[in-house]
Amino acid sequence: MYLRSSNDSNEHNKISKELYFVVLATGSVENNNNDCILVKLLSTIELAIKKVQSDRLFGVNIDVTIISRDTFCSSTYGSIGFFEIYSNFKEKINAILGLPCDYVLAPISRHASVWEIPVLSTSGRSRAFDDKSFTYSTLTRLMGGVGAMGESMKGLINSFNWTKSAFIVQNSDEDVGNSVCFLCIISIDEKIGNKGLKSYKFSKELSEKNAIEALTKISESARIVIMCADKKSIRRIMLSAQDMNMIDSGEYVFINIELFSNKYQLKSMLLNSKTILVLI
Repeated sequence: MYLRSSNDSNEHNKISKELYFVVLATGSVENNNNDCILVKLLSTIELAIKKVQSDRLFGVNIDVTIISRDTFCSSTYGSIGFFEIYSNFKEKINAILGLPCDYVLAPISRHASVWEIPVLSTSGRSRAFDDKSFTYSTLTRLMGGVGAMGESMKGLINSFNWTKSAFIVQNSDEDVGNSVCFLCIISIDEKIGNKGLKSYKFSKELSEKNAIEALTKISESARIVIMCADKKSIRRIMLSAQDMNMIDSGEYVFINIELFSNKYQLKSMLLNSKTILVLI
């Protein structure tokens, strides 16, 4: 898909700078664990380009060409799409945008590093992407890495002197690789430094029965529950905790790591003022 945006073509607004952006993302929510899909990325980027052009922010007129491909959140199809674009525009590409799936971001970023093409992505939280010396030298992660998440959680826990923690984490199926949630929890576990922390892992949407099972297991040894999962599973966990009197008792703290959306709020739940729900 090609999109072209330029200033007015009269003599006063003569184009003096031409840019080529490659936008790569999955075209379907089903292929991704967040709502960062191609159609939303393209709409946002188009608005940003029009703003830059209308305000002449860089003091020159800019003509922008956007070349996009659906990666299907696949390292195979994503790489094929990128190589097709590179073979036709290799001397013109100014930046690669998008790549919300880590397993597509990794191979493309490695090649972009060799070809010295900047990559801007909201993904790449794994510690593997911390290597800026060569492997991912041109990658900019707009949301940082999991190490920062671990440091933040460590600071929060230490400030309240919390010691008995446990995790409820949603991971991907084995054939897909570890989820961003899992990578964040691993980082938090390492930063906290507590040995023998209990954890409950699941891959699909959590059922009410499994939510009760997880909370029962955790309540035996922990009072701080750190969660990272999809919205429906988090809601089910909190409703189950309410039924088990873990909310009203004021003895537990529930921390939800919300990675992908700031719109989600647990509006239907009434939480006791002694119970804390933190959205990060």
